[in-house]
Amino acid sequence: MYFATAPFMGWGGVVMDWPSGPSWRFREGNGPLRDYGVYGLTALLWMLGPAQRVSAMTSVRADQRIWRGEKFAVTEHDNAGVLT
Repeated sequence: MYFATAPFMGWGGVVMDWPSGPSWRFREGNGPLRDYGVYGLTALLWMLGPAQRVSAMTSVRADQRIWRGEKFAVTEHDNAGVLT
């Protein structure tokens, strides 16, 4: 096997009707990779064995997001690509 991917759900600009504001997810110390990305990576490592090398790139896709008409700042990287 030379390629595998874990299923990730991302916001991707889609309007989501969350019961509470999602701004906490995009504050420093949080972010999608820390929030739910670790589960997909853990599953891949369980199936394929320990990683020999890791490379990653992260960035902020948009420095502001809108939820229910209210803007909030994004202070944590919300876009990640990880290769193991």
